[in-house]
Amino acid sequence: MSLRRASISWNSNQIAKMIQGGKIGFDNIVQRSHVWEKARKSKLIESMLMGYSVPPVYAKRGEGKIYDVLDGKQRLSAIQQYLSDEYALTSVSSVAIEDVATNEVKTYEIEGMKYSDLPEEIQEVLKAFSMTVHYFDDITQEEEREMFKRLNAGKPLSVKERNIAN
Repeated sequence: MSLRRASISWNSNQIAKMIQGGKIGFDNIVQRSHVWEKARKSKLIESMLMGYSVPPVYAKRGEGKIYDVLDGKQRLSAIQQYLSDEYALTSVSSVAIEDVATNEVKTYEIEGMKYSDLPEEIQEVLKAFSMTVHYFDDITQEEEREMFKRLNAGKPLSVKERNIAN
């Protein structure tokens, strides 16, 4: 078995539009329901604004270039929901954004803000944030299950490891 993988980049704005337009689906047999609470979704948005990397998404590309997500549903859904004003940020820090033209750094308090409440500069940074998507064209259900197991085979951090990280 040799999987054929291709990679592309999607920005947040594309992700939101593709989900709304039915070009990204989450009906895969290995997907969980929506399980992220608002604080976890908010941390993702905060991370994106701060410039942290976000893990890649894995998908199966089907007919009509519809992408069936194998791994990344929670991340993509959180982005689409935030850009659609479905929740306000909670438990987030202020973010500092550098104006490329002036090299001026501005700090913004974003706690409690929905997407439409954000200053335009912050909205632009968020919409332009890019994620890598690895997709597969001819993948069987058996290969999907195996990939899901491998992607989720990491050992959770112990309490001590989490405390050190914090």
